[in-house]
Amino acid sequence: KGNVEVIGSKIESDIFDFASGAGNAGDIFVKAPGLVNVFDSEITSEVLSPDGAGNGGTIFISGGSISINQSSFTRLETTTQGAGNAGNIVLEASGNIAIARSTISSDT
Repeated sequence: KGNVEVIGSKIESDIFDFASGAGNAGDIFVKAPGLVNVFDSEITSEVLSPDGAGNGGTIFISGGSISINQSSFTRLETTTQGAGNAGNIVLEASGNIAIARSTISSDT
């Protein structure tokens, strides 16, 4: 499946990359040279079909610093419901990474 790439510093909406049936979910890239702020958002790469075979994609967030927090709900998630592996979640920053009141999971 395809990949999603977002270049920007503030994410306040949901980003999904799904595969249904056989096949891998795509990767999601969020990049900014300075602060990347993920707030009240869900970023998900998932294989939806329990009968399908495929791997979840990678969620990669890269910036000068990263802030992941919520006032109601923020989640980074890679999953697969069928045969296959969940994807990876990678946070890479040259400065601070701050995570508060959020869920980060990779489940098979």
